[in-house]
Amino acid sequence: MSEVPGKVVASAPGVASAPPVPMVQGEVVMVQPAVGLFSLSPMSVVVAPQSHQWPFPMKCSCLFHGCEDVGLCCYTYWCVSCLAAEIHADYLKTPGLCGATSCCGQWWAAYCLTCLINNFASLCCGCCFAPWIYTIWYSMGRDAMKARYRLPNDELCCQCSPSSFLPYYLIVSCEWCAIYQEAYFLKHDQKMPDFKCCIYQACCACVPAAPREQTSLAASSDATPGVAPQPTSLPAAQLVQPTTAAPY
Repeated sequence: MSEVPGKVVASAPGVASAPPVPMVQGEVVMVQPAVGLFSLSPMSVVVAPQSHQWPFPMKCSCLFHGCEDVGLCCYTYWCVSCLAAEIHADYLKTPGLCGATSCCGQWWAAYCLTCLINNFASLCCGCCFAPWIYTIWYSMGRDAMKARYRLPNDELCCQCSPSSFLPYYLIVSCEWCAIYQEAYFLKHDQKMPDFKCCIYQACCACVPAAPREQTSLAASSDATPGVAPQPTSLPAAQLVQPTTAAPY
């Protein structure tokens, strides 16, 4: 019996039709053929997730790109740990410190571990090692996001996530810019539902985001500086030449 390509429009009574298989977008990395001449096992295809790009560079993103979504930028600045917990738990479904899975659980896990180190360690050790709890937690979520969406390494230095979340006493911490970049990518590029934190909904969600400019890479690369780009196609009125009747 040979297979006939087409679409099933009706099925016999009592015969259950198979549910539709969702299409996976990505890059085919391996094709495993069926084993054996008379094997009934189907051919398996391994598809890698589709790679993405960050919407803008991470460094100083709150300063140069904060006006693109002022409400989200303010939410990042006022409560960066709440936003990070919401991204990790609700959007990435990634467990946080101590295996916490909920948004509140991840926030309290990082906060309690920081308090424990500050209270039970000496003053010098507590101030030095306690801020690294948030560095580890933020880096776990950023690594999970880069692995899921195949995002490039856009970090402060060394192409590693902890370099973007260094403690405050090193003065070069970029945690606000990195978390804002992640949140903007999920909200605008991936079209995820808006954030649900009470602080964000009460103070920041009412601020509309600026529309992003859609630019073409091909048009920008072929354009000559100082010369206006020419249209690639002519209107139909210019393509069709009018015909005149011949004189008698």
